[in-house]
Amino acid sequence: TQCRHATIIRRPKRPYTFTQLVTLSDGSTFLHRTTSPQPVLKSTKDMRNSPLWNPSSQKLLNVEEDEAGKLKGFRKKFGRGWDAETLEGQEEARVGEEGLKPSEKEESMLDLISEYGKSGE
Repeated sequence: TQCRHATIIRRPKRPYTFTQLVTLSDGSTFLHRTTSPQPVLKSTKDMRNSPLWNPSSQKLLNVEEDEAGKLKGFRKKFGRGWDAETLEGQEEARVGEEGLKPSEKEESMLDLISEYGKSGE
């Protein structure tokens, strides 16, 4: 009897590399070799417009980009309580908390946990 199996075609050890044109956010371009078959890559965030790469650039420091609208949706759902400016304002408001009644003070998580066992007794 004769048995024929498929012959195994070995993959090359080095993958094929394509030439890719990369366009940075400021319009500058360069060519490089990559395994991605995409011929042109347009970068929206790169070393030219990132505050981590340009810490002294004033135009990049307080920019809040919300291209997808996710931040707007988050604020619509949960409010602005997670913003850094709001947190600083809350700390100043807490300074005068001593004159409030105990029910009006904001309780911390440890207070809630410690009072949980006492309320059951």
